[in-house]
Amino acid sequence: MEPQINRILNIILGQWTLAILWILHRQGSTRFNKLKRQLDGVTPKVLTARLRMLEQQQIIVRTVKPAKIPEVSYQISPKGQKLIPILESLQMVSHGWSEEQKGSVTTTSPIAHASQEITSSFPFSSGLFKIQEEGF
Repeated sequence: MEPQINRILNIILGQWTLAILWILHRQGSTRFNKLKRQLDGVTPKVLTARLRMLEQQQIIVRTVKPAKIPEVSYQISPKGQKLIPILESLQMVSHGWSEEQKGSVTTTSPIAHASQEITSSFPFSSGLFKIQEEGF
């Protein structure tokens, strides 16, 4: 692969990155604690590191509203918006795979049970990331 493609893949395939981008895509500007609540299992340290990396790469924008307790929120930047078609394509593929799996698995198998457990999971993570849906 070309070096530029490797660079992009290294960024977007980092732990939690796709899930963060998916949430920001779906919700728009989102505060740190709301992101953390929706990413089941992410630690504040890991989420902070991932958000800083995405901000440094100019994929997301961090906005601070001055107040007694500053309000910090994140949203996808214009550069990051270019990744949205990729995320949506991955979602379409994952839904296709999910439908194929439903048709080929009996309801008593452990795989079927696991599939039911991850139905609210990030749409293209095969259950690696769980997103708690809020208000959708």
